Amino acid sequence: MYGTIFKQIRLDHHLTQREVAAGLVSGAALSRFERGQADLPLGLLSQLLRRMGVTLPEYIAMTDQSASAQTQFAAQLDQRYRARDAPALAALCQRALHDYHVTHEARDLVRAAFAASHYFDLTGQVLLKPGDVAALVDKLAAATHWYLPALQTVANVATILPPTRALAIAKLIVADLPAIHALGRGSFEGAVDALLSVHRALIIRELPLAAVSENLLQALSLPPTMLTLRLRRRFLSLLFSYVQGDAQAVARLEQLLELLRRTDNAAVADELAIAFTHIHRRPGPKVT
Repeated sequence: MYGTIFKQIRLDHHLTQREVAAGLVSGAALSRFERGQADLPLGLLSQLLRRMGVTLPEYIAMTDQSASAQTQFAAQLDQRYRARDAPALAALCQRALHDYHVTHEARDLVRAAFAASHYFDLTGQVLLKPGDVAALVDKLAAATHWYLPALQTVANVATILPPTRALAIAKLIVADLPAIHALGRGSFEGAVDALLSVHRALIIRELPLAAVSENLLQALSLPPTMLTLRLRRRFLSLLFSYVQGDAQAVARLEQLLELLRRTDNAAVADELAIAFTHIHRRPGPKVT
């Protein structure tokens, strides 16, 4: 999204990548940024924008407008997800995927991945082809700074990422937590949300790796004010124990789901309940 808007500003000013980048950054690095494959440090980004007569606050305002379109798309997904309308989710995914193959814009790939992730939750089937998933992973792994949009992307697509790559991205986020925390509470909550989503995906898809993500999450210090995140972490920890053979975890899982529903967190409860459903749906030994 950020690179796409930067490119549009550059084209509106009839400037080439070489003209904007000269003496500040390589043309290859700027090209990767415009394609959504890499980030740029804020100081450097500000210098590049000044060459085009745009201030950083003006640029952020432009990206906020673009983000609102992404929010509208996410609202459509949420509506269809809550209605358990898998065909509609598949249609949204295919439409975004078609746009991506035409435009090659990372924004369209992310939208397709959002829809595919919701579809996987309901059906257990992956809609994206391996090449599209690989492009998505490359985009996420190229992040040099974990700003909130990138963290939200990880949270929304974790279920369809290759498990080993999802865990690698989680480790990168944990390593960058001090810098993320410095950006404010919203960014830190976004990071925890992303880590919880990766852990949920690994419990469903690759239990041995979930042992690593479980340790990463338990090492985090979450204040009492982050109650919903704490409850999600507790639920996933119990779900991890359940899969490993703890029969007593079932009653506590049900109690947590009820608590979430009573505290106006029905959407979170639904998300976690679906994870529980995935555990029962897959082959393998079950706790009785």
